[in-house]
Amino acid sequence: MTKNNSADIDKLVETLNNMFEGLSSDQSKNPFEVSFSARLGLLAAIITTLGDALSIVAAKAAIEEEIKSNIEAQKADKEQEEKFNNMQTQIDKIQEQLATMQHDTENLKRGSDWKR
Repeated sequence: MTKNNSADIDKLVETLNNMFEGLSSDQSKNPFEVSFSARLGLLAAIITTLGDALSIVAAKAAIEEEIKSNIEAQKADKEQEEKFNNMQTQIDKIQEQLATMQHDTENLKRGSDWKR
């Protein structure tokens, strides 16, 4: 854990301690004291807000991971398509060579038949 995170957690704990410290004190001493239920409601709101913020961070991370995954999939598809096109070109060349060889073979056969 970094020093910043540790300091933030320490501040949060101190704030919560201060909030609950007033719960046991005599309310007549300070006219601005708030009821336990109001303090508890505030604490619940703070925790809920932190949870919502964490949800937002998680959603952002999920979206970024999905985008990265899609980009990698597109790259893989493009590479596969290039390989396929290269193989198709090689097959076409081999077929041309076979056709040329068959044509040459037929010409040789005709030439040997003609001599007889």
